[in-house]
Amino acid sequence: MNYHNFITTEFIENFPTESQHGIQGYAYNQYCQYPAQNRSGWIDMFKENLLSLTGQGEWILLKCEQNNDLAVVGCRISKWDLEHFGLNMAGIKVFFASPNENGERLKLNLLNECLSLLQEKGIDFVSARIHGDDLLSIHFLENTGFRYYEDIIWPVLRLPSAMMKVPENLRLMTAGDLDTVKLIASHYQYDRGHFHCDERFPKPLVNTLYSKWVESAFNRNGTIAVIESEGKVAGYFVFEMDKTLSKHLGYSYGRLQSLALDSTFRGKGLGKALFEGTLAYIKQSGGEFVDSGYATKNHLSARLHYTTGFLPVYEEITMHCWLK
Repeated sequence: MNYHNFITTEFIENFPTESQHGIQGYAYNQYCQYPAQNRSGWIDMFKENLLSLTGQGEWILLKCEQNNDLAVVGCRISKWDLEHFGLNMAGIKVFFASPNENGERLKLNLLNECLSLLQEKGIDFVSARIHGDDLLSIHFLENTGFRYYEDIIWPVLRLPSAMMKVPENLRLMTAGDLDTVKLIASHYQYDRGHFHCDERFPKPLVNTLYSKWVESAFNRNGTIAVIESEGKVAGYFVFEMDKTLSKHLGYSYGRLQSLALDSTFRGKGLGKALFEGTLAYIKQSGGEFVDSGYATKNHLSARLHYTTGFLPVYEEITMHCWLK
C-alpha cells in the first residue's frame, strides 16, 4: 500500500478513467448526472479541479494505490474561517475511490490518515460533504466521530428559449447597497443551516458569516441582484455564470448561490420576483441551464424551486467532527 501526501500534475493527467478502476464508473460525483452536451465532461472537470489544488498551501491531497485501485482524499484548511471564528477549521472536499470494494476500503483508510494529519496540525473542526447515496462512507464517518447536520438538494433548471423579463424593481447591486445588503444577510438568512444547528458555533458569528460572504462576493466582482420595495432594498440574490461548468458540460450554466429577504417586506411577492428575476438575468447573460442548492429543511425554498421547474439531480450530506 502506497500513501502520498502530494499529488503531481503527471498523476492527475494519467488519472485512470476506465470503468473498472477509474472515474467513469464512479457514481458519487455531483456533476455526472447534470444535463450536458459532452457526457464525459464532468471527468475532465474533476481532473481540472484536482490540478487547481496542487501546490496550494491550504490543501492536503492524499492518494493511495493498490492492485490498480485508487483512492484520493482532499481536505482544505480554511484561513478564511480561522479569521472569522477563531478556530482552526478544515473541510473534506475530494472523496474519490475506484468503484469496487477494495477502492472503498482504500478510501476509508485514507480518510483516517487525513484525520490524523489534521490532528497533528492542530485542527479543531472538520466538515465533510458526502453524496447521499454513499452510505458506506456516511456510516464510516459516523463511526469516526462525525455527526449529521444538513441535507442539501442540488436541482437544475433548463431555462426557457424565450427571453425572460427582469422586474422593474430588480437591479444589480452597487457599492451604495453594501451596508444594507450585509444587514439583511446577517439578520434574515435561513437559520437552520449546518453552522446554525451546531451549538458549538456562536450564533452571532454564524449570522455575521453570511454578511461576510456577501461582502466577499461583491469585492471579487460577483453579481448580486437586489430587489426594492418603496425605494428600499428588501432582499438580495448572489449568482454567477459558471464558466468551468459551462466549458466542460457544453451548455452555458448559471449558478444560484445565496438569497435573503428582509422579513418585514414579506407577503408582497418579493421573494418570487427576486428568484425569477435573477433567473432572467442569467438568461440575458446567455444561460441555458441553472443549478442551485437548498436544504431539505427549508421548505419555503424547496417549494419555490419546485414551482419554478427545478429538478433534483444530486443530494449532499453535511457532517461535522470536532477534533478538540
